[in-house]
Amino acid sequence: MVACVTVTACAQSVTYGVKPQTDRLSMLVRGKSTAADVLLALGEPRGRGAARLADEPNSTRRDVLFYEFVQSNGSTVNLKMLVVFMRDGTYDGHFWFSSVDSMKTTKGVVFVE
Repeated sequence: MVACVTVTACAQSVTYGVKPQTDRLSMLVRGKSTAADVLLALGEPRGRGAARLADEPNSTRRDVLFYEFVQSNGSTVNLKMLVVFMRDGTYDGHFWFSSVDSMKTTKGVVFVE
């Protein structure tokens, strides 16, 4: 992500990814919605991975779907990121991140306002 912001700072105008459709998260039910339900509601993720949550004893592996959207005009970077957790093939929750209203870049250095 840091490389993305640094590279983005050098460009005039950059947009990549697709805005996560957070309004559709209400369609998903923890422990019931399948992977197909998640894809139908949110679309194809930008990336996939796996995670273990350290605060759970005997933590099981969760599959992770990653959605992100970045816009930059060369001095301001806006980032939106949605991480969806799947456990045993069903929706297990999500994290939603959005940049503070804006981040400014000056000579490749990021400043959060």
